[in-house]
Formats: sequence, structure tokens, C-alpha cells
Amino acid sequence: MSKKTKLGLMFGSYDPPHLGHVRTAMTAKEEEKLDRVLMIPVRSSPFKKGGMRADFNSKVRMCEIISEPYSEWLDVLDYGEDFPSSYVDGLRSFKNTLRQVKEQNPDSEIYIVSGEDFRKKLCMAMAALEVSRYIAKAMSKVESLLDLQYADNLAQRLKDACEILHDAKLLDINRSSLDDGVSISSTDIRDHLIKGYEDIAGLPDEVEEFIRTRGLYMDMG
Repeated sequence: MSKKTKLGLMFGSYDPPHLGHVRTAMTAKEEEKLDRVLMIPVRSSPFKKGGMRADFNSKVRMCEIISEPYSEWLDVLDYGEDFPSSYVDGLRSFKNTLRQVKEQNPDSEIYIVSGEDFRKKLCMAMAALEVSRYIAKAMSKVESLLDLQYADNLAQRLKDACEILHDAKLLDINRSSLDDGVSISSTDIRDHLIKGYEDIAGLPDEVEEFIRTRGLYMDMG
């Protein structure tokens, strides 16, 4: 009986991707003995305010550029274009993506590589939001069958969404810093780009060139 390969999935906005993301993937690979890690950029994350800043295809291309030096174990999956911005539908998209990955990799163990508070954001925040909506709805007078159908539909959506964690193991990986211990984020990088900084820490030259050539983030100031 052949040993199952271990496949890690890194969902994220990657707006833009940076070397901290690569470090996180590398940490997961080394600590959990993963065979491969897939970066999965999403069009719009339900956990980030402000919506999408770079278009989805640009996100995919930037992820491809930054992962290329590590192509033996790091790759990009472009399943996130239709990723919705609501909590419940976002979780359902996670679940559908997991199903596709499992179907294409039947002999692999699937792991979700995430930050240490990912589980809370993924389930608890969504549940609180949707339950609060249900409570507000239930407090009003039930005047029609439509109200009952709404409640039933909401309960089913919540149940389906939370089943995502049945299909994969969740890895809590702390955000990685750069070699000099400096923490970096996509928000910092966008701010530096707007201010015209050059040689931005954590942003490879090839990704920076792509950003500047496409004029990404330049209209955010």
C-alpha cells in the first residue's frame, strides 16, 4: 500500500503576495512534512474589508511569479475567481474547492495552511453574523411561509458551510517574518507602493516589476 502524499492548501487574498507568504508555506512544509503546497488566491475574501484591489488574474500571475523559484513543491491553483464575499457562501466555496482538490488528488491527505486564528474567523465569525441575522428576522412577526423557508434555508446553509473542516486537517501556522525578523504584510506593501518607495522589503523584484508595469495599487492614494 503506497503512502499518501500530504498536500497543503493556502487560501488568501494575496493582494499582493510577498515573501512572508512563501515563508509560511515553507514553515508548513517543513514542520508538517508536506509534499506540496498550493497557493489559492481568492477574488474577494469575506475576512478582509475593502474588497479586491488587484484583479483576480493579476493575483494569480503574481503568485505564479513568486512561487516559481520553489516550483518543486510550491504551486498556484486558480479556483478562487468566483469566491464570494459573504461568510456563509465563502465557506461553501471553500468546501467546493476542497472537493475539487480531493477529486483530483484522491491519494493525498489535504491540509489547510492558515494563521492561528483562522478557525475562529472561518466558523465563529460567520456563525455569529448569520445567527444574528436570523435572530433579527425571528424577532419580527412571522407572517408568511416565506419567513419559515428563510429560517430553514439559513440553517441548512450554516450546516453545509461548517462541514468544510470534515474534509481537511487545519494547520495553525504563525505568520512568518523575513530573515531579519521584520514582519511584512500586503497592506504595508500597498502603502509603500502608493508612497513611491523602491526596493520594498518582502516584495521580489519580479513581482514589483509586474505591479508597476500593470499600474496596480497606484490609484489607491
